[in-house]
Amino acid sequence: MERDAWILVAAQIPDQMPTLMALKRQQIEDPGVVDLYFELVDAAEWPVDDPRLPAIADRLVAMIENEADDWSEEQLADFGLDDELVALLDGVFIAAVPVALRLLSLLEERGWTGWTRLERIDPANCRS
Repeated sequence: MERDAWILVAAQIPDQMPTLMALKRQQIEDPGVVDLYFELVDAAEWPVDDPRLPAIADRLVAMIENEADDWSEEQLADFGLDDELVALLDGVFIAAVPVALRLLSLLEERGWTGWTRLERIDPANCRS
């Protein structure tokens, strides 16, 4: 699924792909991120009420916030995907992964919304 998403993203923002690929390389060189990716793959098959999901949401938010600290708002805006592609990619995630809506809800409880386009939604919950 992610490979297919990368193809669509590359078609829309080809000039940003070298930077996005460098960021992805950095992620996959981090054993903690790789472990989280494998856990997310496993979680795709879990029941929606699986008690392990909140812990995955916590780890995912920690990763997001760690990466967000390294990027300015200007840099993040440079990777703007159009709303239709974001909706398509999020829709595929929701349709393909039974726990997707629950995971998105858990992320929202932790101050983040979206999947393809992550956004902070409650500054009071953000790290200083």
